[in-house]
Amino acid sequence: MELLETIKRDPRKKRIIVGILILLIATVAIVAFTFANKSDNGAKTEPPDNDTNSLSVFKTADDEESSKSSSNSLDTVEPIDLSGINGLEYVSKEDGTCYIDGIGSCKDTELKIPAYSPYGDIVIKINDGAFENCTELLSITIPSTVKTVGTGAFRGCSSLVAINVDTENSVYCSVGGVLLSKDKTVLVCMPMNRPGSSYLLSTDTKAVAAYAFEGVINLKSILYQGSIADFQKIDFLMGNDILDTIQITCNYVSAK
Repeated sequence: MELLETIKRDPRKKRIIVGILILLIATVAIVAFTFANKSDNGAKTEPPDNDTNSLSVFKTADDEESSKSSSNSLDTVEPIDLSGINGLEYVSKEDGTCYIDGIGSCKDTELKIPAYSPYGDIVIKINDGAFENCTELLSITIPSTVKTVGTGAFRGCSSLVAINVDTENSVYCSVGGVLLSKDKTVLVCMPMNRPGSSYLLSTDTKAVAAYAFEGVINLKSILYQGSIADFQKIDFLMGNDILDTIQITCNYVSAK
């Protein structure tokens, strides 16, 4: 109480006290404002949660390393080999079927042609000259799905001893390693290196396909049980000139 009375009597002290109060009030206000501002800034700079819909705008150093690591790992992934089963060359007809067009990277000497390509197409044809001059081939097996063997498909296969056919094939068959039509009326191809110096030509034969006997190595004679007239009715297509240089025996009677 005495302090208040003294302040009232002395104006100078009153001004000092008022100034001190104003200074205290201002200091409290500044401190409160600073605290509030820091709180707001903290809320703004708080990192976003890991919401799957949020996008990262800025990349940290760790993000950069992670990105580089991912990129490098993709670069070192081994490529998928789509060259095909056995490495053969397939050509799709875009209708669920395809044909064999070449040996490709295939190294098989005893080749079994698959019924389906690596892409699921049914193999229905061996194209003209598909295996031409494949001198390493020893044998070829044709699947039941193949309905067409192109002209000269096996020309120049100088090591080929047998062409085999799946028994379920409705168009072709194999007798003694020789490729024939299913009904045996057409001799399609004799392998160039088929063993034996003679061949018994069936009387069912109506035609010999182009290049069927071309370049055969071991063949010296053809035996035919039919007459000369019947033999002359057989349609020998081009590329069978070797028949002009080997012995032809008609009216052949096999030993019992």
